[in-house]
Amino acid sequence: MKFHLHTIKLPLRILSLFFFALFLNTNESSAQPALPLTPYQGSWAFTFAGGLDGSGTMEVVDDGKISVHVSLRKYERFFSNPIMLNVLDNGELHGDIYLWRFGVGSVEGSFSPSGDVFGRVTTPLFSVGSVSGHFSQTSGTGTYESVAGNGTWSAQKK
Repeated sequence: MKFHLHTIKLPLRILSLFFFALFLNTNESSAQPALPLTPYQGSWAFTFAGGLDGSGTMEVVDDGKISVHVSLRKYERFFSNPIMLNVLDNGELHGDIYLWRFGVGSVEGSFSPSGDVFGRVTTPLFSVGSVSGHFSQTSGTGTYESVAGNGTWSAQKK
């Protein structure tokens, strides 16, 4: 039996959000995680267009934690929990993705002190998508690729 990505239904498409997933985890570390995030701390609003159409908010705190809330017009009812990320002092990004309070995937990537960000979203079976881009202290832009389509994202600090 052959496995085809196009046969994947709604839950996996939703995971592609992760996005953005870019931003999320609850892993504990003895390292001081504040260095990469200090210039970016605060509240952010973001939008994405293309295969996924929606918006969200992101809260970056100085202790290396990022909380992301995503609202996809087509899949809005499926997201009830924020995506939680940890960024370690070496820039490694880790997070878990929940759907209806069940852990369904993870985010692994990096967030550099200069604002470059990359995240790959996976499930136990395969890669769902990735996001990359760059943040300044007031805005950010980038691209994403997912099983639900490809597109762009932009962010503004509130």
